[in-house]
Formats: sequence, structure tokens, C-alpha cells
Amino acid sequence: AWADRPLPAPSAPPTPEAPPAAPAPAASPGTAVPAATPGPTGPTAPAEHLRELADAVLDSCLSGGGGPAFAALVDGAAGRSLGAALWTGPVSGWGRPGVPAHLGLTAADVPPPPAVGTGASTTALPAPLDRSVYERVFTLLRTPGHDDLPPVPELVDAEVARACAPLGLTGESLRAALLVGGRLAAGLDPLGSGAGPTAAHRALDRRWRRESSVARARRATVDPAWTQGPFADPARALREPWTAYVRRLWARLHGRDAHAVPVSDTAELWALLDGISYSVLRDHRARVRAVLRSLAAPGPETADASGSAA
Repeated sequence: AWADRPLPAPSAPPTPEAPPAAPAPAASPGTAVPAATPGPTGPTAPAEHLRELADAVLDSCLSGGGGPAFAALVDGAAGRSLGAALWTGPVSGWGRPGVPAHLGLTAADVPPPPAVGTGASTTALPAPLDRSVYERVFTLLRTPGHDDLPPVPELVDAEVARACAPLGLTGESLRAALLVGGRLAAGLDPLGSGAGPTAAHRALDRRWRRESSVARARRATVDPAWTQGPFADPARALREPWTAYVRRLWARLHGRDAHAVPVSDTAELWALLDGISYSVLRDHRARVRAVLRSLAAPGPETADASGSAA
């Protein structure tokens, strides 16, 4: 399955008479290749065109709009093309310095071949695209609704196919949702004060900036003495918001893929993206509160002779 994965076809060299063609995904045996999505030409044109479509979705999906742009991403197999491009090396950026091409979905430069695996633990799961087939099946069998999944032998076969598919997903609307969610996550700026590039960015940034836990972590990012302190991890999560957001989004899409539930329209897409933001924000709030509790806990010098806190 890994050897047959759909790598992008090499583009033709530019000539004076014609601009270079955008890379198109190569077909596996028996797989239909969608028509290429029209867009600007040039070495980085496909990524720029995808970002424009994603921004059109993010500007309108709060009110249920953006349907044509989302349909163009799905029909043009944009998520499949992006996932295949990640196998060959870095692709064009997400419009923000420091954001990796794979958005933190793998710890490697490019997604590695999936292992079969011999075990799994909820406390030590690797990044989504680095998980073994065993770990992928394990996470699905722990989720609500797992009784509706196929029998384990069939589920293993399905996970092998997903693990070798672009972005680790087989549903094209789910891959498009990950692309749009990646664009959203890469543009989030919870520590800033400016306006985000789309309506979706601005809505989520406002929510994050109202959080007192974010304000505490913000101070940690500007105080050099706190770079290695107890607030270092929560502050890092705010400086790199895409990692936690995209990993949680991928997990939700993986569950949908296993149950064959596509993202049918932009209203459903926004409900998904907005819900992920709430979930990540709640986790961040809990982490900051845990740090505060640890700082407020009595030290050894305040314990009495019986060993209880004074």
C-alpha cells in the first residue's frame, strides 16, 4: 500500500511558449484522477491558490457561506495533492513564518512509512502521521461509537489504507477540511492584538484573547525569566497554536473517516472548526490552572512535624 501511494507527478520544465504546469497527483491502479483545479501558474502557484480558496471558505463559513470555494477544494482533490506533496519534501508555506509544511502532524521532515506496531498507550501516542496501524486502530476502538465500526480484521485493512493515504485520510472532503483547518490554525494569533486575515481567524482570536489564562501565559512569553519556568509550555502553545489545533482536528477527522462521515457543507465545517477551538482552549485553561495550583501549593518548609500542610 505504501509503495502504491499517490505521489505527485513531476511537472514539465518551463518553456518560453508555456508556463510550468501545476503538479497533479499520480493515480494508483484503478483510481480516477480528478481534473486539475485552474489557478495561477508558477512553482508556488498551487499552494497560493489553495490558500486563497481556504481563505474564501474561512471568510464566509461562519454564516454558512463559502460553499463554492469548499466544493472547488474537494472536487479538485486539493487535500490529496497537498498530502502527496508532503511525501516528496517541503511544500509552499501556510502564510506565516515558522509554520512547518506538515503543521506538526509528523515529527519527521516528511511523513514516514507506517509501522504495523505491537502496542499503544494514550499517554505516549506519537504525532498523527507517525502512528502505527496498531495505534490508529487503538484510538478508534477507544472512542464513543466504536461499536459501529467494522470487525477488527476489516478495520485493520481500512487503517492500512488510511495510513498510506495523503494526510492519513481517505475521504476527500475530510482532507479538504484539514487543509482549511490548517490555514485557520496557521493564522491564529492569540498573543497578538491585530486583526486576523479572515472572519474565522478574527472570531477565534477574540475568544482566546478574552481568556485570563491566555493573559497569564502572554506575560510568560515576554518575560525572559519565564522561558524555562512553569508557564513555558502553555506559553509555547500560544506561540505555536497550530500544533495542538491541527492534531485535534486530525483526530476528529480520522474518526469521521472510520465511520464514513464526510464534511457535507461549510456550516458543518465551521461547527467542526469552532468546536476544536473550544476544546483546545479548555485544555489550555486547565494547564494554566494546574500551573497556578502547583505554585500555590505549600512547600516542604510549611509542613508540620506530622507531615501535613501547616
